[in-house]
Amino acid sequence: MRPGHAAIVLLCAAGCREILGLDTPVLGASDGGSGDGPHADSRWPVFDGGARVVGTAATTSAGSSFLTLTLGAPSAGDLIAVAVSWAQSSLPVTSVTDSGGSTYVELADHAGAAGQLEVFYAANIPGNPLANTVMIQLPSPVAVLAVAVEFSGLATTDPVDAQTGEIGGSGAIDSGTISTTHAPDLLVGFMSAEGSVSPDPRYATVVETANHLLLMENVEVGATGVYDAGATSANGGLSWAAEVAAFKVGN
Repeated sequence: MRPGHAAIVLLCAAGCREILGLDTPVLGASDGGSGDGPHADSRWPVFDGGARVVGTAATTSAGSSFLTLTLGAPSAGDLIAVAVSWAQSSLPVTSVTDSGGSTYVELADHAGAAGQLEVFYAANIPGNPLANTVMIQLPSPVAVLAVAVEFSGLATTDPVDAQTGEIGGSGAIDSGTISTTHAPDLLVGFMSAEGSVSPDPRYATVVETANHLLLMENVEVGATGVYDAGATSANGGLSWAAEVAAFKVGN
C-alpha cells in the first residue's frame, strides 16, 4: 500500500460480501450538494480528487462476542473507520483495536428499538510490513458481520469534516444532512435495515451484505455544501439506521 491510505470497516448483524475491486476511483460530485434526498434519478457529476478504494475484508458470525478482519499490510497514514450494528440496542461495543496499535475513538452511536449502529475511526495509523488485523470486542455473543474497505488519499490529521445519522421505522432511509466546510470530501454512508436495502443512486456501493440488509456506499464531492446519504428498503415499515461521514480528501 502507498502512504496515506485509509480504511473503512463496517460491522453489522448480517452476512456480507466484497463487491469492489482494488485501486478503484470513487464516484463524486463537482458541485455542492442539493439536499434532494436519497432517491435522486441520477448520480452527481463525477469528481476525482484522489480518494481510492484499495482493499476490502469481510467476516460474518452467527453468534460471537469477538470478531477479526484481516487487511493487507497498512501504510503509515491510513484511516480505519469501524461501524457496528446488531439487534441489541442496550449493549454497546466493548472495544475496537487492531494489531498495529491504532487508537480508535467513537464517531457515532445510533440506538433504536431494533438495534444500534456504532461508528469508530482511527486516524493516521502506523505502517507495518505485516497484515493488519482489526479486532472488535462485543459485550455478548450476537449474530454480526464485519466489512473493511481501505481507501487512499484521505487526510491524516483531523480527517472528519462532518457527520450525522438517523434511525427510523418507516419511509425512505436517510442519514439527515451535513454541511461540509472542506473540499474535496469523501462521503461515506452506512445503511442498515431489517429489510433488503438498495443504495442511494447518487452513491457508489462499496460493499453490501449477502442478504442486502446492510450496505456501505461512497461518493467524492468537489465543493462544500449540504449533503446526505440514503437508501431504500424492500420493507419500508421496518426499523433502519443510517450514518453519513464526510472524510477530508488530501493532507
